[in-house]
Amino acid sequence: MGIDRATLPSDLALLHDRASAGDQQAQYELGLQYAAGVQVPRNCETARSLWRSASTPTGGTMWIYSPPVGNGTTGRVIPINNGSPRPGMDVAREALANPALCPESEAIQR
Repeated sequence: MGIDRATLPSDLALLHDRASAGDQQAQYELGLQYAAGVQVPRNCETARSLWRSASTPTGGTMWIYSPPVGNGTTGRVIPINNGSPRPGMDVAREALANPALCPESEAIQR
């Protein structure tokens, strides 16, 4: 995520840990903290990155290509189960679309 956990207050460090583990709600909430500059410097680039992660669908089956191994074999496609499919969060998509929260043109404010 590009966030230095050591610089975060303890409550945000826990939120960071959940967000790093793929918790979409934590990604959304941490994005709000960066968008508003609450307990951290305002950073729209980080906020939008977190919201993109929270809005991305996860889980389900992913198909991976495995190249040929050895002589005379062919490559194949292998299904990998990534757990139950979960849609991305609508509220995170709405945050990305709302320029009042954090405009795309505003990369970093210090």
